[in-house]
Amino acid sequence: MILILLFWVGAAFGSFFSLIIQRCQRAESIISPRSHCDNCQIPISRIDLIPIISFLILRGRCRNCKAKISKQLFINELLFGGLFLLQAQFWFAPLIFSSLIMMLILSIIDFQKQMVPTKLLIILLLNNLIYYFFIKNESILTLSLIVIIYLIVLWINKFYLKIGEGDIDIIFILLLILGINGIFISIIISTIFALISAIFILKANRIAFIPFLNCGYLICLIFM
Repeated sequence: MILILLFWVGAAFGSFFSLIIQRCQRAESIISPRSHCDNCQIPISRIDLIPIISFLILRGRCRNCKAKISKQLFINELLFGGLFLLQAQFWFAPLIFSSLIMMLILSIIDFQKQMVPTKLLIILLLNNLIYYFFIKNESILTLSLIVIIYLIVLWINKFYLKIGEGDIDIIFILLLILGINGIFISIIISTIFALISAIFILKANRIAFIPFLNCGYLICLIFM
């Protein structure tokens, strides 16, 4: 019963963050107006705002105009619900869990728009820096070395690698928690998953890489 409740709470967070992502992309207020159908603009009743259940009952369509509701909302709710179940299973430290939430949001945005919001990156960086200094008790000298390596990689990437700068930013931000060995393993896992997905599933030349970085990050947190 507790696991079901946690899953539902996670799904509710997924629904809320999906709303924030959608409205920020449209430059709309996240406060008003209340949730409404994008097609008919009629406000959604409270009973139809129940995560996952309402989507299934309505069969993915608006109750009023029968327009299709984006499946991405349903998927986001499942993903956040699953993340909260993992938290119940492995009990990640609060700062680790908050980094996982932000990584999931970044993954969703990257998958939908192939972009990385700077503000969210900064929040993730601050979160991981707090963990780096106050939980891991690392030194400013080590951080300075990481920053130097980061700048060198950015310079090399500009002329040779041509990797998304947002991907590089996230790799170095996750390094603050995983460390050198952890981030190296995470990149290998992420790359393998991305290649398999590009060849056999998505069959595309260009794919969003942050979701795969998130998978590698989560696997390292669980097994390392």
